[in-house]
Amino acid sequence: MSAIAAQVVLAEVGPDVSRFRNASAFASWLGLCPDKRISGGKVLSTKTRKVKNRVAIVLRLGAKSLSRAQDYFGAFFRRMRARLGTAQAITATAHNPSLLAGIPTLTRIAAWGGGFPIKVDGELVGTIGLSGAPTVQNDVDCARAALALVSDAVPVG
Repeated sequence: MSAIAAQVVLAEVGPDVSRFRNASAFASWLGLCPDKRISGGKVLSTKTRKVKNRVAIVLRLGAKSLSRAQDYFGAFFRRMRARLGTAQAITATAHNPSLLAGIPTLTRIAAWGGGFPIKVDGELVGTIGLSGAPTVQNDVDCARAALALVSDAVPVG
């Protein structure tokens, strides 16, 4: 997930996603699930609901960008595109439980190697995070150096 996509999720959903039971409930709120209309035992429609949701838009954009990805999600998108067509494959990929499973279990902080919390008087006031170095250890070393510079300027506790 890109930084912009994560910011959109945080802005729209907020840091507390416990209101969603699971990834399926989250996908339903996003409008990525089929809305099956049945009358008298006959299926009238199985289209997804029209929902103006920025998170769903970001997930669809991300799904569309997977057409050339050489990983599980790229392969899933290409299989769905061959079977369903591009538009439905985008929605199917955005609705993929493997993709959505991590979002409802997010807590207030995402932890990666190279990230450290900044605490003042025992209260979390920010974080320092680095990524992109050839190894995680390089990220960790650079983040520790940055944390040391911040702790010299601010009384970090």
